[in-house]
Amino acid sequence: MIVGFSFQGTELIGIAAGESENPAQNVPRAVRKVFWRILLFYVFSILIIGLLIPYTDPQLLRNDLGDISVSPFTLVFEHAGLLGAAAVMNAVVLTSVLSAGNSGMYASTRMLYALAQQNMAPKIFARVNARGVPIMALIATTVIAALCFFTNVFSPSRSTSGC
Repeated sequence: MIVGFSFQGTELIGIAAGESENPAQNVPRAVRKVFWRILLFYVFSILIIGLLIPYTDPQLLRNDLGDISVSPFTLVFEHAGLLGAAAVMNAVVLTSVLSAGNSGMYASTRMLYALAQQNMAPKIFARVNARGVPIMALIATTVIAALCFFTNVFSPSRSTSGC
């Protein structure tokens, strides 16, 4: 559950296919790119981390989210003595988390928009602005996401493992 956001994204291919000008050509190309990116950025990087950092390292996750002190990616650079690269890696991890949140917002907004077009959600969510953005669906998704975020901010003692 903790790193589940890292492996999401393949479902976005189907959502984006609905907005593509040539889905027959673009979807297979996107699927191939996603496969190689997962292999390169996740499988290969986890292999490298597994080979370089012992599972007994005291800075790794032990029992609870509160036990996390350093990202494993950052830890690799710290062990190599490259503290500047560790700071850059922290920025990359933060950017990845923000990107995952952004893609989640895109997918949620487009799904709400599609539901409204099929009369399965209020019609107000089917309205788009001049640039084709379903603005009311985006606002609703943003409000719900913010409420979910604030439940964790204002209740940090509650476990999020059930979410």
